[in-house]
Amino acid sequence: MRIIRYGILLTHTFGDSVPLLRLRMQSLIHRRRGLHVLAFCTFFLIGIGALVYYAQGYVLDAPKSVAFNQQFSSFIVPDIAIGSTTYSVSHGVVTTGGKAVTNPNIVSLVLRIAYFTIANRLDPIMALGGTDPQKLASAVAALKQSTHSFSAAYPKNIRALLAGSFYPINFLETLPQLEASRRTLLAHPSYQNALQYNSSLHSALTQYQSGIEKTTSALNELSSENAANNEYAFPGGYTTSSVVDARLSFLAASAADDEQKAEARFNCLNGNSASCPPLQDLLPLTGSSSEFSVIPDVLPSPLTRVESLLTSMEKTNATALGEQFNGLDVVALTKSDCLSTTSPFYVYAWTIRDARSSVSDFRFESINTMYFFDLRKKTQSAFYTDLRKQGLSFLVQRMSNFYECPDSGIESARVASLYELAHRVTLHPLFFGKAFPKQNSLMQRASVEEGQMASSSFISEEAIAQYINTLSTLL
Repeated sequence: MRIIRYGILLTHTFGDSVPLLRLRMQSLIHRRRGLHVLAFCTFFLIGIGALVYYAQGYVLDAPKSVAFNQQFSSFIVPDIAIGSTTYSVSHGVVTTGGKAVTNPNIVSLVLRIAYFTIANRLDPIMALGGTDPQKLASAVAALKQSTHSFSAAYPKNIRALLAGSFYPINFLETLPQLEASRRTLLAHPSYQNALQYNSSLHSALTQYQSGIEKTTSALNELSSENAANNEYAFPGGYTTSSVVDARLSFLAASAADDEQKAEARFNCLNGNSASCPPLQDLLPLTGSSSEFSVIPDVLPSPLTRVESLLTSMEKTNATALGEQFNGLDVVALTKSDCLSTTSPFYVYAWTIRDARSSVSDFRFESINTMYFFDLRKKTQSAFYTDLRKQGLSFLVQRMSNFYECPDSGIESARVASLYELAHRVTLHPLFFGKAFPKQNSLMQRASVEEGQMASSSFISEEAIAQYINTLSTLL
């Protein structure tokens, strides 16, 4: 009798939308891929009642706030496929075939897929946007082969240590699939594609944490054979084993935070959480003008004096290496991930183009604060001793040194994005110098902002943030 009641409940709850049940089962299969067929069938029979109960309560667990539905009006939502049916989302209203969907379960699932897709477009937990997955896979394979090659030149007692820990190969090998599955999700949002992306993300995070543990273990093993606080020196940088240990601990904590964020998004997708953070909070370059009021209209004069020296250095280096130097641009950031107390934060950004391969290399250098290691002080480092013998007194310590700033990659990505966007707007404006309806105040504002960006002597994160806000409102 209870089984019959479950069948009636299925028909009553879903109507012709039984694909929802199938999607929920796909999630279970996805999580329990290794179960034997017999065990799976047993748990299926036992769990069907719970599954239907969950389906009945799906709407109860869905966010009821009007804000959850309305937030989609600020974002572009691609069509979403559930089974053989395609759904559209406009201003929080779900439609199919031009008609509004009235089944609350379908509406809830479509909006959750939309939320999961937009969240991982705006704020991917492991950002690889713009990366070619196939080229990345080839590069990782070459790095793996190179690691095995140079490891063979070392004594047997550390050969395996180097091969397994020098680079986080297992983690890097997960990234091409991660970005490929993210692109598939963004282009074709569906519950299946969301599951695949979540699986790829879980694998990447697992290998990332494993790589941190292996690196920590390897460094501890090496340190135990030498001094308690070793010095590590390399061109343009210097660190100690204690600093590295602290940074690895920081990375481990960050990885745990990322795992929690990924789990929260997956729970939101599956209707297990009523608290899905507002999508607006995931936008990295939005805010009121009062939040971006730290950048002056004119650059401080000391920065202009540094420019001539750096330009001369880069021209000399480029000429010696057969490369093309395209000149410096100043990028003014509202804050620095590496020096958060400095505001505004200025960097010089430029590209070096290899004439032989036509590949451009993006580079940037901090201007606000520059650190130097005093080579005149007594040190046990043979590297520094040799430099001192050559007559050097100071060695630059770059702010972007990963060991000093684990988030230097984020900073580099921010600078590169601002640099590329500013140049694209200058070369290919969307509104500046073009005809458009004068009554459209947003287009007028975008035109003025593009003109100001093109005529400015430096690239301002504040200006680009305001421009992105304008474009977001237009869209």
